[in-house]
Amino acid sequence: MLKIIAPAGIPEKYVPSGQQRMDLYRRIALIRSEDDCDEMIAELIDRYGDPPAQVIALTSIAMLRSEASASGITEIAQKEGWLRFKLDDFNMASVSRLYALPEYTGRVRVVAGTEPIIALNLKNTAVVDAAVRFVRAYKSCAKVDGTE
Repeated sequence: MLKIIAPAGIPEKYVPSGQQRMDLYRRIALIRSEDDCDEMIAELIDRYGDPPAQVIALTSIAMLRSEASASGITEIAQKEGWLRFKLDDFNMASVSRLYALPEYTGRVRVVAGTEPIIALNLKNTAVVDAAVRFVRAYKSCAKVDGTE
């Protein structure tokens, strides 16, 4: 589940037809790889011109959902300047490696509870970009353990 605040969507000004917009929303939701994302953006450029920022954000969010799921992250939620990541299988060794990455020094904490959560301080960074970078970093830290 993804609960983040980001201006994402397909403006009517960019794709005037409601039916075409709905079709694009469905197809964007099916993005599972960088290649899928690149192909969708290339098609959008070909058919409608350069996509506005909110369309790019929408494709990034679709990619984020796919990557998070593949990395064992079951939920991403934004709350008061923090992104909270719920993990399918909490592995402290992977989280420790994440703590050690220079980009996350002093920005990551573990929130204990019935389901431990990793929290990332956004520090005025773009939410979707920060989430994508974090998911990729977590995935690479988990790979070291073979826990991916």
